Amino acid sequence: MTSILDIAKTVTGARISGWNDRHYVNLPASGGYNGDRSTKVWIKGNVLTVEQGKGYHSDEFSATLAKLTDALIAAGAVRKGYSDSISATYTLD
Repeated sequence: MTSILDIAKTVTGARISGWNDRHYVNLPASGGYNGDRSTKVWIKGNVLTVEQGKGYHSDEFSATLAKLTDALIAAGAVRKGYSDSISATYTLD
C-alpha cells in the first residue's frame, strides 16, 4: 500500500519537511500572494490536511496543490470538507 507521504514526494514542486509528529508539505510560493504563505498543508499518519489561510493563491501554488490532491484521490483517498473550499482532509486507508 502506498502512503500519503510517498504520494506527496512524487508531486513535482512539493517539498516535505518533518517536524514533531507530522510532515509539512511546502508548495511553491510567490511573495506577492498572502494565501501562499498562510495556507498550511501537513501529513499526520494516513491523513493529509489542507488548512486555507487568508489571501489569494498564485497560479503555481494552486496548480501544485491540485496535482497533490488529484494524485491522492486517484490513489483512493477520501476527501472530507466543503465542496467550495480548499480546506479539507484526505484520508488514505
